[in-house]
Amino acid sequence: MSMTPARIAFGSALAVLLTSFTAVGLTGAAEAACPSAVAADQAPVSRTEASAQRLAELCGKPVEVLAEADETTKVLALPNGNFSLESHVEPQRVERDERWIDLDTTLQPGSDGRLRPRAAADVSFSAGGSGPLAVYREGGADFSLTWPDALPAGVVDGDAVTYPEVYPGADLVVRAVAGGFSHVLVVKTPEAAANSKVRATAYTIGGSAAVTETGGEVVLKGPRGVIAGAPRAAAWDSTWSKPDVGGPMRKLASETAVADPSTAEAPGGLARQAEVDVEVSGKRLTVRPDAALLDGASRFPVYIDPTYSKYYQKWIPVNDSRPDTKWTSGTAWPRDVIRIGSNFDNYGDIWRAHTQFDVTSLRGKRIIKTPSVEVYLSHTAWCAGESLQLWQTNAIDGNTPTWDGMKGKWLHGAALQTKTVKANSGCSGQKPSWAKFNAAAVKTRVQVAADGNASTITFGLRMKTESGGHWAKAERGKVKLAVEYQSKPSSPVAVRSSPGGNCTKTSPGPWINDSTPALYGKAADADNSVKIVFDVNGPTSPAEHTSGSVASNAEAGWTTGVLADGNYNWKVYGTDGTDKTGWSAACYFRQDHTPPTTPVITRTSGTPVLGQPVTLSFASTDAGSGVLRFEYGLGVDAKQTPLTASSGKASLTFTPDTGRTQIYVWARDNAANYSARAIYNVFTGRVTPVQPLGVYRLTHDLRDDSGTTDESGTEDPFANEKDLTLTGTGTTYGTDRLGKGGAALQLNGSGCAGTAPVLRSDAPYTVSAWVKLTDKAADRAVVTLAGTTMQSMVLYYDKAKDRWNLGVSSADVAAPTWNTVLSTAAPAVNTWEHVAATVDPVGKLLRLYVNGKMVAETAITVTTWHAGFRTMIGCSGHATVSNARPMIGLIDQVGLWSGLLSEAQIKDAGNELPAGIAAGWALRGTGADRAEHGYDLTVPEPVVPTTPPDPEPTEEPEEPEPTDEPTPDPTDTGNPDEPEPTGTPEVPDETEAPTEDPTEEPTPEPTTPPAPPIEWTADQYARPDSAWNVSGDRCATSPRSVIRSDESFSLSVWARLDDASAMNQTILGADGNRVSGFYLGARTNGQGVPFWSLMMKATDDETSPSEWAGGTTDAFAASIGKWTHLTGVYNATAKTITLFVNGVKATTVTRTGGNWSAGGLFTIGCAKYAGVAGDYFRGAISDVKVWRGALTDAEAAAVKQANNPVKVEGQWPLEGPRSDTPTNLEDTSGNGRHLSVAGAYTWEQDRAASRNGALGLALAQGSCAETAGPVVRTDGSFSVAAWTAIDELTGTRTVVSQSGALRQGFRIEYAGDVNRWRVVMPGADTAAAASVEVRSLAAPVAGTWTHLAAVFDLPAKKLRFYVDGDLQGEVAVSTTPWHAAGPLTVGCTGTTAGARTNYLGGVVDDVRVWTSTVDADLFGTFAHA
Repeated sequence: MSMTPARIAFGSALAVLLTSFTAVGLTGAAEAACPSAVAADQAPVSRTEASAQRLAELCGKPVEVLAEADETTKVLALPNGNFSLESHVEPQRVERDERWIDLDTTLQPGSDGRLRPRAAADVSFSAGGSGPLAVYREGGADFSLTWPDALPAGVVDGDAVTYPEVYPGADLVVRAVAGGFSHVLVVKTPEAAANSKVRATAYTIGGSAAVTETGGEVVLKGPRGVIAGAPRAAAWDSTWSKPDVGGPMRKLASETAVADPSTAEAPGGLARQAEVDVEVSGKRLTVRPDAALLDGASRFPVYIDPTYSKYYQKWIPVNDSRPDTKWTSGTAWPRDVIRIGSNFDNYGDIWRAHTQFDVTSLRGKRIIKTPSVEVYLSHTAWCAGESLQLWQTNAIDGNTPTWDGMKGKWLHGAALQTKTVKANSGCSGQKPSWAKFNAAAVKTRVQVAADGNASTITFGLRMKTESGGHWAKAERGKVKLAVEYQSKPSSPVAVRSSPGGNCTKTSPGPWINDSTPALYGKAADADNSVKIVFDVNGPTSPAEHTSGSVASNAEAGWTTGVLADGNYNWKVYGTDGTDKTGWSAACYFRQDHTPPTTPVITRTSGTPVLGQPVTLSFASTDAGSGVLRFEYGLGVDAKQTPLTASSGKASLTFTPDTGRTQIYVWARDNAANYSARAIYNVFTGRVTPVQPLGVYRLTHDLRDDSGTTDESGTEDPFANEKDLTLTGTGTTYGTDRLGKGGAALQLNGSGCAGTAPVLRSDAPYTVSAWVKLTDKAADRAVVTLAGTTMQSMVLYYDKAKDRWNLGVSSADVAAPTWNTVLSTAAPAVNTWEHVAATVDPVGKLLRLYVNGKMVAETAITVTTWHAGFRTMIGCSGHATVSNARPMIGLIDQVGLWSGLLSEAQIKDAGNELPAGIAAGWALRGTGADRAEHGYDLTVPEPVVPTTPPDPEPTEEPEEPEPTDEPTPDPTDTGNPDEPEPTGTPEVPDETEAPTEDPTEEPTPEPTTPPAPPIEWTADQYARPDSAWNVSGDRCATSPRSVIRSDESFSLSVWARLDDASAMNQTILGADGNRVSGFYLGARTNGQGVPFWSLMMKATDDETSPSEWAGGTTDAFAASIGKWTHLTGVYNATAKTITLFVNGVKATTVTRTGGNWSAGGLFTIGCAKYAGVAGDYFRGAISDVKVWRGALTDAEAAAVKQANNPVKVEGQWPLEGPRSDTPTNLEDTSGNGRHLSVAGAYTWEQDRAASRNGALGLALAQGSCAETAGPVVRTDGSFSVAAWTAIDELTGTRTVVSQSGALRQGFRIEYAGDVNRWRVVMPGADTAAAASVEVRSLAAPVAGTWTHLAAVFDLPAKKLRFYVDGDLQGEVAVSTTPWHAAGPLTVGCTGTTAGARTNYLGGVVDDVRVWTSTVDADLFGTFAHA
């Protein structure tokens, strides 16, 4: 088999040398100097051809190219710039320590006493004694042979060691060869030849290698495959002459044939030879020579020789006598020599040799001098010399290495060269010598191989006259090919153009816009110097251009002359002045110089809103190369970002910042021509959190439905501070845009409506209104935010421009600067239009909307200001002008918000304004309207039933006569053909009552007078007298209509169904003429199962269809005796009915009937059907609320858990008489709940060290402050806060509490037994009632100011406690809340009977009490202010 030598891997030391050299560079030879390490090295090396060439030139000595080095190949860079190659057929060196050293098989002892070659295969021999005779290591395995007996001391001679007399008359010789070893048994006498051990010599095999024998050939294998082998062993004697049987052939006396003698290395020319049988059995190797050789007339000594070596296939002998025999690399006969010609004793036995050389290094090179094939001849036959020929043959690789296999592979029909050689030491003046074949034909063949990128070239050796005993022997290790060469340019590449980029090898190529482009090409040349020739073809075809010399694979450039527009191709080749490459592949490009048209920019998305994407469309055309892309900058006048075009168009979506954003856009064609710049402005409005601060439906009233009290948005759902008032005359209510009468404000130019400032005009805000102009003869104002001297904002019809005009001014002065924006179209007379404005001082953007679409916008360049005088609707003005720009027309649905609505929200506001409280009835012992809108209920007295008389026996009553007039059924729910609500609730089984015996006379039972009905009962929180107990056929009514059922409305109520025997029971309704506008209450299905529902009739007629939001699934289940919270919402725009049960949305249905108005009284506990009251409710009702407008789902779901609005019930700053702002013991909340002090008190410094800033209450004096009565209801949600510092941490010391008869509604105190602050709530006003409490997390520090706060959240049933603004914990309050009706005490605990205990003994300051739950952040503000 063939073994391919591996190339060397380089180590770190060499890498350092090469790196240092590389830093010198490959140019500037005059400046560079030979590295000292190279100058001192006798055999310097470098990694690559280029680096080695550079070193050779600098240092004036050959440098080996390590990248090309192996066992048989050596390449040197020469100082003259050329390279030399020596390629051998046998290994010449080995790699040691990252260097290649010459092969040296001379044996020398090692530290272990064994003998090893200096530089050869890894083999060791015994010096004598026991142990292995030879050990061979290769390929991860080892192999050893051991002589049967102890060896005598070995005698070393060069590469061999002789063990004398291993048997009597026999020596054992072991020799190191290039790839392994041989062992020869030298039989010196006939007596020794008769020894049975000589005739069958047994060796013991050892090592890890697997040893097999096939056909006499031994093969060694390791983990990496075959590591070595021994060909068929041979034996030969020492015959060296014989009678001249061929005398007649010797024509001249000088033609004397002399045979070479036999040695331990090889047989002589006339030696008798025989095969040897080799047997491997287990761990034993037995060698048996042919007995005939030992028994015959042999001349002693006789040699018996197996050889173990690496496989090489760089040369092969072939023999015509055995034409099918493979003679692999000479490892069988003819052994260690190359035999050429006919045998001395058998002229018909002809040998030839094929030698194969590695020429990989010559690929693409130019041969400089005539190369030579050199053969070292050890012997020739005739003294007159032999005619030895050199042929070129086919390669050994890929062919059968036999005479027949190679017979037809001798090329070119003739020898490349014939030489007469003389190397017969037996002839006068002759000795072994080199034969050099260096004819021109050799150069030709080597050049052809180099040009063809061949990896090998094979030459054959044969005799010119192969018969007649003409032969020669050559040493196999001394056959080489020597070549001196230079590199040829190669690998031409047309690299790139500028512009245009990397070479495009397919037509038509890229577009470029430079008429004189730069072209770049390169070629390789290991001599590191090459020129590039350029060729351009197209509408303009300049002459070829040759560049200056550049380094190998370095780019050479050429800037062309002016090229006309059109299609071009170009290519290059490389030349060194002698050789040149072929043309490279062609590259293509196209010329275009015309820029695209200026982009047209269009916004295709809706009105820009902050945080939402905007989409722009770009369009451009280009007649030449076409539009490739657009490039744009957002807010920057620069080409920042590319956008690919398709058919000259592209779309950009981005999210702009608030205010104005300028987009700069360029079109770029495929040739990189840019268009002129286009600029587009995007004005982006912000959408901020919004709060309605003014909501005016203007339906028969001027009420504000925003639920806020001031321009800062303080919330109170029952607020009326912003209700409008009319000024002037002639203002009435007219028909709105939907045709509803009395539902819009009608102005005649003589008056308008106004109120205190609704919102802050120096912050972002939104206004909107429906307007119907009936006169355009002058300016007509819609909404004005007025200051003392000027308007901050005015939205009006501008007569001069016949447009809606929105303006904001710079200051409250007579002549401010205005930013204005106009609508794009003129408003029509007698046509309703929805107008809106957003003003964003932060984003600097002013926008005008008409009918839900943004129609104009502009940047705000002025500084906006707060108009603190008045908000006007239907006119403009200021403090001294009250009716400027008077409206003649109608205005409806006016909304003012803090924050910025989106376009979609503005459109929605045109249909639905935020919901606002119309009425609210807590029903805590009274029907008073908490909204104070004048809707106090009329609650009928309960009917006290009379005691029925004892029953008298009566006759069977007669059947009543039928009448033509039907009796109305107040429980009828509409069309009798309509199906009952669906569902499958569980219904208790019915049982039949026992049947009485009709023959028995009934015994009358004694009767008990009925108890008077309860009118007020406990509510959902078990608070006594806090719900209306509806008994009998009773119904509470409002004094007039509260809401319109043809507009959006919302309802909520707490209800407890006590009796489900009646099918239909209505809790809330509104009377129409025949039916109620809606029915919120309980219904029962056909099985008698009750469920909650909100039902509306399609028209004001009992026969019209009923439309339901309800059902009998669990979501609607009405449990008897259980409090349930219901919220119903009707959206008149979407025509949807939605029902929430206990804060969870149960269903939404869409009506099919039209909106109609039930303009009668609002009813609680009944409804109207067929013109009469009915559907009476049987149960309890609490906390009714009614809204104008539709609550959102989130708002509706939150109603159940909602607390009442926060209201300050008491505030005591406790600033003494000598403070900066004395308040003494006064309540500054405006509720008049002033304190009085029992016992001595003082005024002390407060937490800020302010004089007289806190109230001091002495412990020993029993000092305590209190109000005359209760401050807050403790059976509802409340909050309490105070600053305090106590003198001593002992006992129980109360800060704030509210007194009951025996207990307190709450206490905030210090508890000495646990050394903590705490808040305590007793479960009832009894001595035995349990309490709940929350403690501080840390112990207080005496004399340190601490802020304490407590919150009771009734809907959540939670008590929370805060210390210095931080939540300490919360606890559930499961007991029924109760009201402590006694005074609020500060500094002690009290009862209504006057008992006082647990005195504070410290200072207290800034005490506050609120109804409802204060935001916890406020406590943090107080604590850290």
